[in-house]
Amino acid sequence: MKGIKKITALFLIMILTISTSGFVNKVESAQVSKSQTNDSPISMGVSAHAYVVMDANSGEIIMSQDADKKIYPASTTKLLTAVVAIENCNLDREIEVKQAALNKVDVESSIVGLRAGSTYTMEQLLYMLLIVSAGDAAEVIAEEVAGSSEAFATMMNEKAKQIGMTDSYFDNPVGMDWHSNAKIHSTAHDIAKLTQYAMANYEIRKIVRHSFYTVDNFYNGKSITLGSTNGFLRKRKYADNLFTVIGSKTGTTDKAGFALTTTAKDNEGREVICAFFGNSTRDKMYKDINRLLINAYTTHKDELQKGILNIRYPSVKDIMDQEIEKECSLAK
Repeated sequence: MKGIKKITALFLIMILTISTSGFVNKVESAQVSKSQTNDSPISMGVSAHAYVVMDANSGEIIMSQDADKKIYPASTTKLLTAVVAIENCNLDREIEVKQAALNKVDVESSIVGLRAGSTYTMEQLLYMLLIVSAGDAAEVIAEEVAGSSEAFATMMNEKAKQIGMTDSYFDNPVGMDWHSNAKIHSTAHDIAKLTQYAMANYEIRKIVRHSFYTVDNFYNGKSITLGSTNGFLRKRKYADNLFTVIGSKTGTTDKAGFALTTTAKDNEGREVICAFFGNSTRDKMYKDINRLLINAYTTHKDELQKGILNIRYPSVKDIMDQEIEKECSLAK
């Protein structure tokens, strides 16, 4: 009987969790909150090309401005690069940096300074990609996974379609939009969907919350320490009495403006994504995102779903499945 009671308890937890945190393998289409109209960009004092504030657990849009307007994703693209890499390559695979991949790196891309012949694990390259936004790491990853950045971009677009990013197209793994005949584009809504999907991946979630990361034996036996491009994880102030910023991805180009898709979480598991594409300064971007998140966690707090045990993460679901299987065996 004890075993059966445990099974029942676990089952109830799963049902409750699913209802509160919305386990999904694919990001479902988001519905717009009825109260969103009360939060106009003018009343909020926000300067943006577009933004979307989404409940990460339910996928519901809480606030938005020009959610489906065409924008340039810049380096927020690298979240998709990381997703495709992780789903198609072992993290412990050792990868030798090839000159062919480095030749693809544009002179205007941010880089970490990889050199041909050096070897890193896929996990190390992902840290470089997501923490310091290394374009050279993106090209090396693309070359390893797909054979070329062009073939990798095809994989990116296939994955974007699976996620439900219906208004996006990617022609490179970096987020470059300044090259000739650039076709890359997205929307704030699609980048919010991407962030929701990416932040349900344990490895990405772990990486993007780092303020700093040390790459051991980076070159000639020397290590380097990378600092996150996400100012919220370093010295930028925000309303940490209401929520904690747990990461995601920055991006900056002339066309995109100052961009940041931010994920925040409060102590009751309410998780909010703010995909923001600013049209002012970097400092204004951080202030605007903080203002939007404060609004989400105060004015819209009751609309946000709590995450008791977030079953969106495969590792958690696998553990629960194993425990249920054990209890079923004992009950027989």
